[in-house]
Amino acid sequence: MCFGISFILLGIEKIGNEIENPFGHDLNDLPIDMICEGVTANIEPAIAYSPK
Repeated sequence: MCFGISFILLGIEKIGNEIENPFGHDLNDLPIDMICEGVTANIEPAIAYSPK
């Protein structure tokens, strides 16, 4: 019983530590570089557009 409760609580703590820092270059981190490149690729044409 004690092992089961300890396993659950330590698992919750590990999940909390992973959620605290979602940015970086680990396998399970958010791909922030790809997101920024996608936003830039979508915004640049809108900025370059000038209605006549």
